[in-house]
Amino acid sequence: MDAICESKKFTKNEVRQINACRLYLKVLLISDISTPCGTYIAHKYYRGSIEDKQNWPTIKYPRQARPNSGAWILWRKALHSLFLEDDKTTLLASLGAWFPRHRSHHQWKYFLHENMLYKTTAPKEYSKLECTKTTRRTTRYALQGERVTTIPLTSQPVEVDTTKDGYVIQGNETFLAHPPVSEATPTTLQDWIRLQPQSHQELLQEVELAADKTKIAELLANPAPILLASDGGAVPGRGLFGWVLQIGSQIIARGKGPAYGPDPRSFRAEGYGMASGLLFLRVIQQYAKIEWSNDRGNKLICDNEGLLIRIEKTLGWKKVYPNVTLRAEWDIESVIIETYQQLGWTFVFEHVNSHQDGSIAVDTLPLEVQLNVEADRLATEYLATSDQQSSASLFPSAKCHFIREGETISRKIPQAI
Repeated sequence: MDAICESKKFTKNEVRQINACRLYLKVLLISDISTPCGTYIAHKYYRGSIEDKQNWPTIKYPRQARPNSGAWILWRKALHSLFLEDDKTTLLASLGAWFPRHRSHHQWKYFLHENMLYKTTAPKEYSKLECTKTTRRTTRYALQGERVTTIPLTSQPVEVDTTKDGYVIQGNETFLAHPPVSEATPTTLQDWIRLQPQSHQELLQEVELAADKTKIAELLANPAPILLASDGGAVPGRGLFGWVLQIGSQIIARGKGPAYGPDPRSFRAEGYGMASGLLFLRVIQQYAKIEWSNDRGNKLICDNEGLLIRIEKTLGWKKVYPNVTLRAEWDIESVIIETYQQLGWTFVFEHVNSHQDGSIAVDTLPLEVQLNVEADRLATEYLATSDQQSSASLFPSAKCHFIREGETISRKIPQAI
């Protein structure tokens, strides 16, 4: 649908009709409506038929009645103008080899892997069929085989003809899949950060270690109180954050960066600070392979009491219902909730008053306040070099977000819609 919308060849009403056809067919990608070899459009999808298909969705789609004939004319017109050759069958660009399957991709009736055919017989049930004959143009497989519940991740969908002698695959219907990519085992802290989703990497791009790796390893060897102080602020069109992490009696890292969105408020900026600090702590936990659990003395320190109350309350819920995702700044809140739960440690949520260093020497203030002052300094420091960041990357924990005219809308979503 992105290509159809961006083509500017159809009116808004026509786009809605084309999308109704897509929803009726329950497809999302061009690979969903192509033949397994990725060269041709599947005839049933071209005609708008949902009977006896070779593939089907694994995710739920909204209910959609069958569109009228005019909508199907538009559907085929869109395919002709954007994706098909003049023969109305061949794709303008072959899709190439299949990548490893994903749980949200379509399920196919037949899969091929290393000359072994897998036939889908029920959800998560397959028949593993051995090759019985190979010629220059075809490969034949047995009609009966071993029952299995999983298939190789790198198996590729394939189109099959059924005969009385077995299942037959034409030689031009298959091609080699991409070879599996072997990822190097992460060994450094930066390796672990690079393994994070893009949206998480953006939260960790301005992190500075305050101790060498040997000292950090010593501090992490045994349980010790963890203090994470975060702060955030906003000026018109920009948001920024800072945080400082202390383990035991020593600060080990500081972080700062922007809060994404067209006009972020202080609540969002404060959330970005807490999320960034927790994400870095989670990376440290993975990097150092920390297995100990310390539930005494850990504190999340923040001068935004509303954020602390909201996070602590949400963590107490047994289930998060869908309507919660419509509330302001849910995307960054979801990062905090998910990362806190992944850490598996218990923290006290401690509120401190902001800017207490205005009339009192910093070194005479309580430790928690001193850390908050440092977080505020880092956020203010970032302000000098920050730019507006109108569009936020999607956080995996948020599942989806709302973009309007290239800008991420994170609050007052119903009104924006």
